[in-house]
Amino acid sequence: MARENDSIAAAKNARRRDPLKKRILRDICRDWGKYLAIFLFLAVFIGFESGYIIADTSMQIAYHDGMKARHVESGNFVLQSEADDDLLDKLEREGVTVREQFYLDKPTAGTNTIRVFKMRSEVNEACLMDGAFPEKDDEIAIDRLYAENNGIVIGDSIEAGSHTMKVCGTVALPDYSCLYKNNSAMMFNATHFSVGLVTEEAFDDLGTGGLSYCYTWYNDDQKLDRAARNEKAEDIKDVLVGDIPRTGNMLEDFVQNDDNNAIQFAGDDMSDDKAMFTAMLYIIVVVLAFIMSILAKGTLERESQAIGTLRASGYTRGELVRHYMTAPLLVCLAAALIGNAIGYTAMKWLIVDLYYNSYSLPDYETVWSAEAFIKTTLVPLALVALVTWFVLARALRIPPLQFLRGELRHSKKNKVMRLKRGSFMTRFRERVLFQNIPSYVLLVLGISFAGLLLYFGLGMQPLMDHFKDNVLTSQIAEYQYVLRAPAEVDAEGAEKYSAATLEEPSHGEEIMLFGIEEGSAYLTDLELPDNDDAAEDVREDGAFVPGWVTDRAAAEMEDKPAFKVIASEGYLEKYQCEVGDAIRLREKYEDKTYRFEIVGSYQYDAALALFFDRESLNACFGRSADAFNGYFSDEELTELDEDDIATIVQANDLTAIADQLEDSFAAIFPMFTWFAVVMYLLLMYLLGRMVLERNAKNISMLKILGYNDREVSRLYNRATGIVAIAAVIATIPLVEAVFRIIWRYVMFELSGWLTFYEPASFYIKMILFGVVSYALVYLLQMRKVRRIPTGEALKSME
Repeated sequence: MARENDSIAAAKNARRRDPLKKRILRDICRDWGKYLAIFLFLAVFIGFESGYIIADTSMQIAYHDGMKARHVESGNFVLQSEADDDLLDKLEREGVTVREQFYLDKPTAGTNTIRVFKMRSEVNEACLMDGAFPEKDDEIAIDRLYAENNGIVIGDSIEAGSHTMKVCGTVALPDYSCLYKNNSAMMFNATHFSVGLVTEEAFDDLGTGGLSYCYTWYNDDQKLDRAARNEKAEDIKDVLVGDIPRTGNMLEDFVQNDDNNAIQFAGDDMSDDKAMFTAMLYIIVVVLAFIMSILAKGTLERESQAIGTLRASGYTRGELVRHYMTAPLLVCLAAALIGNAIGYTAMKWLIVDLYYNSYSLPDYETVWSAEAFIKTTLVPLALVALVTWFVLARALRIPPLQFLRGELRHSKKNKVMRLKRGSFMTRFRERVLFQNIPSYVLLVLGISFAGLLLYFGLGMQPLMDHFKDNVLTSQIAEYQYVLRAPAEVDAEGAEKYSAATLEEPSHGEEIMLFGIEEGSAYLTDLELPDNDDAAEDVREDGAFVPGWVTDRAAAEMEDKPAFKVIASEGYLEKYQCEVGDAIRLREKYEDKTYRFEIVGSYQYDAALALFFDRESLNACFGRSADAFNGYFSDEELTELDEDDIATIVQANDLTAIADQLEDSFAAIFPMFTWFAVVMYLLLMYLLGRMVLERNAKNISMLKILGYNDREVSRLYNRATGIVAIAAVIATIPLVEAVFRIIWRYVMFELSGWLTFYEPASFYIKMILFGVVSYALVYLLQMRKVRRIPTGEALKSME
């Protein structure tokens, strides 16, 4: 028993005196340049991801708690006129509390719009960010983000229609955390659109121009699940649709909380971004783990005879695998710890600023996150451990005798590919390529991922610039007036039009329909189709409009002539339609379906739209032949009374999506670009350096044979350069294909369509970034070649 205890103690002492432990730090110091590059890149990216998770988690908690504490609405609806008490009583019998939330859309700062509300209580209570709520009739509290974007500070005066008001404070409204002007808008706009709060007396003094009769409902039971909330919303809609015809009223808009972009978009965006950045981190960690594995494998090759001796002395393969895994794991652990420190301090504020520059969120307070530690420390360590174990365990399967001989290949048939063509230099360079295929495969994969980051960084700006140019080019008129009711004007150049909106059935997106004057002075290049047959059919049996029918009778529409329309190119591209197709659209709040035949396309990027003549549109929707609800004009129509105007569409309304994307992501695009460049440099440097170190003896021999450093560099570094530059160029189509898939998915989540576009200069920039990155690496690799001594080749001679 005593002998057994002595044996156990001796084994423990032997493990404590394990000579391999002393080599770990030495291995890291020997490859300190490569490990330092990996450490710095990993620490920065982990710091970004850690800061992102911390900021995102804290902001989502503040966002959801704020919604609950400030009693955000369960939904809202807009009527054409004020609801009567009988309708409100019927709605409240559905188990909800209904409150007025009328608002006035007033022009401000020239072409901007401010949506003015009375001070709120009970529902959608405001969060005061700075200053004070309005107490006087000439005071207004405006959205915090709009104020920052337009350089407005407390004490400044702003216009609200014809009234001048003093800014007394800045606020964040829970029902406008994302500044969507309406739920069908293509994008929110925090630069040209704001919300504001005034006293009840000030609201009345502003008049009725731009007034919307908006009502909110708040579910009495706040614990309903999503399905129950949807059912409740449908019940409310049924009451509205069934009752308002009694009063001659009309439902103009209806949206529940879960579908309201102004409420939900910010929270959804935070969740989606976190998933994307986490996936990016793990891809980078796996790439770096393979690089560290190749580093460790290179150490095996250098120390093959020592490893063979250790195996012959009794060290197991598992002990050696664990030993050579230690250095990569220590580097990853150090990078994770330093990265988390960066994330919790500086980096989180960068992320907070990014979101506060996009959304109107309540006050931020940091919440410590276990999720950040798991995702940015434990998971990367596990990935590095898994990858390095896989590579090293496979490399150490060969017998000890082969290690002693320096034969580290698994296959005994070590065939050499015969290269017959080309000069000696060409054949030598080809041999270098074939001997380092694993490293070059990893280089190509890493360059592909870096290329995707670079595509995001460089590609978004020209895409948005192209969209804005097209929108302004295809703009119908400088002023597009939408009227509440027909109003005649005598202004020269004012052209009437009719408009309506229908819903695309599969996606629920609003589609604009324009009824244009024959021989329009504004759409001179638009040839309107002939709709006499369809219009005559409507006049003969009004049960069918191009016809509209109930959804149940939609099959009967096939026998009726459809109205012929010209579709915007964005509509054709988004819904993958072609000229000649028949399409169906439906009323948003009624059981009516419409059928149209697309007979042409038109370049109109401002919205997804269909065009036909004004008389046909009026026939389609059962209006009188001369009805209209808008004007096109290149001059401001001062004859129109403010109360007659529903809205005015100008250039900044059309380019809102691109303007907002630029404002929101101005700091993100350069970040993607620099991450991509650093990744280019890191991959090219590390993998190129490994090729040189693996061939150090061959390089030394070439020097002995009389080759100078430049000639040796042409053999080895140019081989790496050929692979790197070819990968940069060859992966551009793959990267673009991936980006197009992502872009289509993103655009389907938004209303409208931005056609994908990249100029030729963009692809030249992509290639130049790769070429310049390798040029910098080439200079570093030249130094490495110079430092390889001629005596290196003599060390292996027996």
